Amino acid sequence: MLKLNRWVLSCSAILVITACSKQPEPISFEPEPNETRTYRVESDVLFSMQSGRSTSSERIRSMMLTDYHVGDTLDPLQLSIIPRFMHLDYRQGSFSSSDEPDYGSEAIREVISQGFTLELDAERQVKQFEINYDVEGDDNLRDSRQIDQLLDLFKDEFVRPGISHGLMLEQGSELTVAGNDEMPDITLRVTRITDTQAYVTMQGESDDIRAFGLLVLDKASGWVDRAVVISDIRAVEGNQNASVRAVMTMLSADWSFDINMDHLSDYESGELPAFEGFRRPNSGMDGSKVFPSTDGYIEEFDEFTFLAYEHAGVEVNDVGRIQFNDAKAYTVDGEALDLDLQLGLVGTYEYDNDKSMSMARVLPLGWHAVHEKLEQLAYIEVSAERYAYQDNIVSIAVRDHETEVTYGDARASLAPTDEEGIYALTLLQGERTHFDYSIATEAPVFFSYLAYKDGPEWLEVAEQRVLSIVEHGSYPTYYYVDLRENKPRSIELLALTAEASPSDEPVTLRFYHPDAVQQNPRAAAPQRQSLYASAEEAQMRQYTQLNMDSFEYTPRAPDELAFEPFSQARAFLTLSPEQAGLCELQQSHDDIQLQEVTNPPGLSLSPGRLNDPVILQARTEDTTREYFYSETLEITLECPTQWTWEALTWQPEEQPWLVSLSQLPGVSAEMPVRELLRRFAFLSATPDDSSGETIRALSLGIVPPNPDALPQYRHPYLSAQVADYLYEGEYLRVAGNVATIMQLVAEGDYTTVAISHEFPPLPDLDTTFEAARQAKEAE
Repeated sequence: MLKLNRWVLSCSAILVITACSKQPEPISFEPEPNETRTYRVESDVLFSMQSGRSTSSERIRSMMLTDYHVGDTLDPLQLSIIPRFMHLDYRQGSFSSSDEPDYGSEAIREVISQGFTLELDAERQVKQFEINYDVEGDDNLRDSRQIDQLLDLFKDEFVRPGISHGLMLEQGSELTVAGNDEMPDITLRVTRITDTQAYVTMQGESDDIRAFGLLVLDKASGWVDRAVVISDIRAVEGNQNASVRAVMTMLSADWSFDINMDHLSDYESGELPAFEGFRRPNSGMDGSKVFPSTDGYIEEFDEFTFLAYEHAGVEVNDVGRIQFNDAKAYTVDGEALDLDLQLGLVGTYEYDNDKSMSMARVLPLGWHAVHEKLEQLAYIEVSAERYAYQDNIVSIAVRDHETEVTYGDARASLAPTDEEGIYALTLLQGERTHFDYSIATEAPVFFSYLAYKDGPEWLEVAEQRVLSIVEHGSYPTYYYVDLRENKPRSIELLALTAEASPSDEPVTLRFYHPDAVQQNPRAAAPQRQSLYASAEEAQMRQYTQLNMDSFEYTPRAPDELAFEPFSQARAFLTLSPEQAGLCELQQSHDDIQLQEVTNPPGLSLSPGRLNDPVILQARTEDTTREYFYSETLEITLECPTQWTWEALTWQPEEQPWLVSLSQLPGVSAEMPVRELLRRFAFLSATPDDSSGETIRALSLGIVPPNPDALPQYRHPYLSAQVADYLYEGEYLRVAGNVATIMQLVAEGDYTTVAISHEFPPLPDLDTTFEAARQAKEAE
């Protein structure tokens, strides 16, 4: 297995060391004295082993953030290599440099934290490699195999600086570096040259090793801008067949996109929604509307930390481009933590119609006591800058050959495919300009990721997509446009360009850790949560049961109320949220009761939300029975014929997310919380109208002091009392800043509706079995 291990180490070193490789004029590695570059190196490695009939595999994903610092002089040139952050995911668990150290690992952490020094001569050949830590003076490390493994990364002759000697800076120039018993010959080839960059592929293949890579180099300095190496290695030792498939990327430290091989592998083209017009940015939008609050939240995804800010009521193109700077960490008492944080670029995404979310990954740097500081973390402050979008409509011609249009530093191309009438539209974004995904055509449009086409055939589709990402420096996308029915002369696109300087004064945002916010109700508004599911969520909650038709639950006017017709042995009654809040229900049957349910046939309630519509089902009080026979269920509902939502005269006593119970007329601590939430709506914005649909779209949920203590943890609103949600016995804590409180008020006369349901007789089992027997004999 030595060959496999050394090859994986070599591939990762290629990404790092090529930055230092001597290039003939006009390219050479000529950094500035005291210059520092920070890179994010990621790997996705799949190890497989087959021994006889037994097969096993192990997948390891890693990410490392490393500083490369140039010394005071360039001859000789000293390059300090300091790993700042590391994260590993593997089958048995995970490791992070910010974790609490395991027993005996402090010494090796000290070695890594102090880093290494690489000295290069005038020809950029390695003169000396040193570990900065005094290994010989540490009894725990003097004979450690871990130190040897670290040194192996730089000792191999193949990955020393100088591998690209003789590679001329001209398109098509090639250089083959001779391999050895463990490495194939590697051919370097210049495939593209721009004003600032050189694109170089590396390719090698032997009986048991295949490799392909792409490096994008800065022409002026020789630094790597970004790179990827893909390898496929096979080895046979005795009766064991081993293989390693590895993808390793080197990107800038603030790279905002994940290289998720699973997503890139599984993703298939999906049809975009029908074009309804361009979402042109609002020229009247300013920073106060984009950042209506200074509060954001710290969220965890896949063991990484993200800063998340919700732009409520602001569409994504109105937000513009957001940049976070100067991240600082604090305790709950406002004391600064000595915690070095690395911010990624901010991505702004659209979700839930008119809402947008800006998110950035933040990495805690360092190798010692980081976990102790993270335990004290209450919030992170950043300075946020906004760069508004300027827009322009751009046309791209539809021809029988490829056409192209450039706007700013973004580029679009449209080319016919092999299928008649189907065109491929490729959109490449620049640093400041990109094209919106809205495409002005009535034709069906299918979206996918662009794949690199100039690599060897053995590359898988996910690997081709990673190569394309590295080639273009972004997630390049393409669209299949079906123009068979109607072929226009051109297609319009919306180009968006971020302004060169901030559009508003910087805003200080504070991102709270959920635990700190939970412990201190006055610290910040809890993370925003809607009380009702969105239309998209509601649609996702609908499903069709096996061998059953889909179910429709339809609220009706009071004088038209009736049990749903699709079930005889069970009984379901559908009410609107307003009817559930205002109608009085009387039941005559002692053993059968109508109870609100979360999972009626064909529908499942989203956790932590209220039902819309409200589904009542006939069940026994202990909920153990829901099928009944030879019974009659009679109920009476007293409902108002009309109702309306009226705004309360309300001002926050303290914070805009804290509402005193005394400010809500007729509410007591003993009231069911679902009754409170159906009679009063805590809205995130002042509504344009008072329709039930508008009120529900803006309604915010409430947060309990102790969620784990609530009954029905996934659906606490259905069984908890108001008292379970009170802080200090007085305050409700709303999940977001409250702009308006609306109260549901009955209008007009009340009407009394009596409805009944006849459960069917108990089936005659003898007759049923005899009918089944006769049917079988007839076959």
